[in-house]
Amino acid sequence: MLNEDEQHGNIIIFDVEFYDKIHEMMIRNNLPGSVTIKKLEYLLETGLEVSKEEFWTYGIFTEWKNKPGWKTFDDFKRRLPDRIGIYENYFGYCDGVVISKYKGINESLPFATESCGVAGSLVLMNRLFGFHEADWEKINVSKSKDLDFRIASTGEYFIEVEAKGTIVGDDGKSASIYGQKKDIEDKKRIQRESNDIIQRSSLFGVITCIPFKSDDDHECNLRAKCLLLDPAPEEIIEDPLKFKLLSRLKFYQKNLGMISDSKIITVLNNRIRVIEHSTNFWDFHQLHLINKTGKKLQINSNSFDRKTVVDRDSIVGQVFPISQTLFFFYGFESELFNVMIDQDFNEILNYKKEIAKFYRYVKAKVDIEDLKRYGINYEKFRKIKNSNKVEVLTKGNLFRSNSGRVVGFLEHSNESLENFY
Repeated sequence: MLNEDEQHGNIIIFDVEFYDKIHEMMIRNNLPGSVTIKKLEYLLETGLEVSKEEFWTYGIFTEWKNKPGWKTFDDFKRRLPDRIGIYENYFGYCDGVVISKYKGINESLPFATESCGVAGSLVLMNRLFGFHEADWEKINVSKSKDLDFRIASTGEYFIEVEAKGTIVGDDGKSASIYGQKKDIEDKKRIQRESNDIIQRSSLFGVITCIPFKSDDDHECNLRAKCLLLDPAPEEIIEDPLKFKLLSRLKFYQKNLGMISDSKIITVLNNRIRVIEHSTNFWDFHQLHLINKTGKKLQINSNSFDRKTVVDRDSIVGQVFPISQTLFFFYGFESELFNVMIDQDFNEILNYKKEIAKFYRYVKAKVDIEDLKRYGINYEKFRKIKNSNKVEVLTKGNLFRSNSGRVVGFLEHSNESLENFY
């Protein structure tokens, strides 16, 4: 995504620390589960290691909004190039540490700094509790404060996090850290006093601190940090296992819908609504999705004819240009369509792919209108019959997250398509 740091590879590191002794005491006294405590001790000792792709995947995609201009795949295609450009312009790397090229939160675009905060916070919580991106939901529960909490469920209890990001100076300190800490505490106090239906098990605050590095500074003795603030156990009213299941179903319904207009997405949306209002959601376990005639929905050899597939249809997605020379792949493991059809709740709740990065040649099926948008001559590519698409041979690295989402940047390959049939 950003330029590779060849010397230090693909890993960036965040120190994990408590905000202060008071917050350390609160966290240690309230952290749920002995396994989680051991994981926290490990992170405090070794730091949080995350691949660049995983970190920026959270930063770029987590803020996807459900409002006009952000809802459809066409919206996504139009907005992604600018968003990627912002990260490349404002952030970089130095000896395995993500750094800001601008000093102070006000000099960088606020949403970019906030997105770094979201990415650092959610990756940290994932490591502690075994979550992945399909587990998180953004909730807004108060009109008096912008409560942009994320909440996930282990299946036994809820974890809620208020994520903040800030840029720190050369001394590793920033007045904005105190401001972010106070904002988290104010919001959490309001949250505890609210009458919201979902009562939280543990509330965390995480401030992700990105160090500033000027162009004149040739040294790299900088540290990025994730500062932990106190959790506060509360009574749980909603079933946490049902919440986790619905979080995952909604994630896949929304994101698989971005790459497929399949009827599966519509039927899945209806099933989600039924489960939401059910008193016993296990009644729908293994009750597969059906069509109007009552037959089980099927994925067949023609299901992905107009989509771009990788590794013999094991990955399916869409490819579109983001500049005159660069393409972007957005897709998922194709098995997820059958996982959604089968509705085996145990399989859905436990679905987790290994994080992977791999280089591939991709026969991309690209919309002609997308190519025209960047002034790319579509006539030099092979036209796909009965469609508004052409076939473009591309190559590049693809990144797969735990949720099965696959993304990557591709460039046009001048090799013959005939070699790849």
